[in-house]
Amino acid sequence: MKRVIAIGRAGAGKTTLLNALAGSGDPAHKTQMVEFRDGLVDTPGEYSEMPRFYHFLISTAIKAAVVLVVQDGTAPRSVLPPGFCRVFHQPVLGVVTKVDRPDALPERAETHLRLAGVAGPYCRVSAVTGEGLAGLRQRLHELTEGGSSNDV
Repeated sequence: MKRVIAIGRAGAGKTTLLNALAGSGDPAHKTQMVEFRDGLVDTPGEYSEMPRFYHFLISTAIKAAVVLVVQDGTAPRSVLPPGFCRVFHQPVLGVVTKVDRPDALPERAETHLRLAGVAGPYCRVSAVTGEGLAGLRQRLHELTEGGSSNDV
């Protein structure tokens, strides 16, 4: 699989989502540093939350085929500044997580993604119930099958 990097705030569900995509039953944990595994790159939420770490996200994403911008469907705001995601040269895919929760507002999350510079369409998923994962896998396959090799 070509490299896919996930960025987003702490607690957005990046690790849980990547575990689900990988078919791993591993429990989620606090990501302390960038983790590379089977073509998937998990980043600490603090890299998205603190501007002084933005350059780490940008440099880590250089060899990625796709950037997943993960927005918690229950979060009242985005941590990324307006237009930030336009810095990436590869396809950027917006993913709204936790859509199974009763307090999720996916439309609000999609607005946050749009303001951060992520063009739609967006994938709505629940890594817990599996909702939307097949569609996300398909979209990732479409985005990664034809480009240059960026294998881990």
